[in-house]
Amino acid sequence: MTVKKLPEGLYDVLTEINKKYPIDKLIKSKSLKNILETTKKINDYLIEKNMSGSELNTAIKNHDTDNEQNILTKLQELTNHKNEMLYKKAYRSRPWLKCIKHLKQKYIDEYPNIRSKEIESAFIEVINAYKNEWDGYWSTLKLNNNKINKIILIDHDDIIKFNLIIKKNYKK
Repeated sequence: MTVKKLPEGLYDVLTEINKKYPIDKLIKSKSLKNILETTKKINDYLIEKNMSGSELNTAIKNHDTDNEQNILTKLQELTNHKNEMLYKKAYRSRPWLKCIKHLKQKYIDEYPNIRSKEIESAFIEVINAYKNEWDGYWSTLKLNNNKINKIILIDHDDIIKFNLIIKKNYKK
């Protein structure tokens, strides 16, 4: 990987995040609530410093994270941990099953033999693109008080990708 220079000011912000928030503890935490609350505080802090989660995500993905003490390494581990916990909580939940049913109903006329399992497989393929992203599944999973109450595909690019997967893999 080519090591790129961090955007101006981001190093100082990352140093502050590392001091302010217990990233090491959160990486090992089993409390999704604590993880989500802290990642929200980190996002709020980024906004306060005129930065965004997408800038943090770019830094995590495109800069040197080989050093175990590196805050970017810690944030990537936290990102992966948070998203894995969210996925496990969402998978096969009532909102998950409702989403799959809704998608199947949407495609049943065009693909009369398509099964829920095939819809689910395409859906998983689409959302897996976000499993290593700082913002994660924010456009797909709708949470209220750390509970998943709705799962939907709303991102235009995700809908296009889902359509292409269905079209490629399933006969009419």
